[in-house]
Amino acid sequence: DPLNMNTYLHPNNPYVKPYIHNSIIIYDGIPVISNNDTIIIPKQYLYLAIKIEEQSCYIRLCIIFDLMINIIYCYILYGVIYVIINSIVVIITLCNTYTYSKNGMRIYFYYQLLIFMLKCTLILYMIYLSHNNTFYNTLYINTSTHTFFIITGQCFITIIQIPFLIYLHKYYKLIPNIICLPNSIIL
Repeated sequence: DPLNMNTYLHPNNPYVKPYIHNSIIIYDGIPVISNNDTIIIPKQYLYLAIKIEEQSCYIRLCIIFDLMINIIYCYILYGVIYVIINSIVVIITLCNTYTYSKNGMRIYFYYQLLIFMLKCTLILYMIYLSHNNTFYNTLYINTSTHTFFIITGQCFITIIQIPFLIYLHKYYKLIPNIICLPNSIIL
């Protein structure tokens, strides 16, 4: 579509927000739909605005998927506490994806790095307990499940975290610190 009238951009999008209800004449602008209004944004920001919209949707799905995976830790009291805290962090982060908060995403990225390191530590602790034959007594796990399956499952859950962290960092870098207005006339 030459006028990009099929492109809906969220009004909080950092590449769109400066041009909503603003009296700016843009020399090389392209009309798009934002907040049920047609606005004009610079060509150089159109691609970035569309890209951040798409990646925001995908990052929300990844965050929710990560939350659902972490529900398996509810088999003990500390796991329930972890899931409750993680759920609160996820709700706050989902709000940050709608406001495109770079600081909020930075905090969530560091939180996910901490969780990743804790999961790696848990794997090492499980291996240590397995070699000392205190695995089932220490972790209060049913003895009918072989330790190999439990440790392998924990490794799988931890490995899934790696592409999520990479994608989260890529999304974080896409959010701008400040938007500079292009060559334009402010009325």
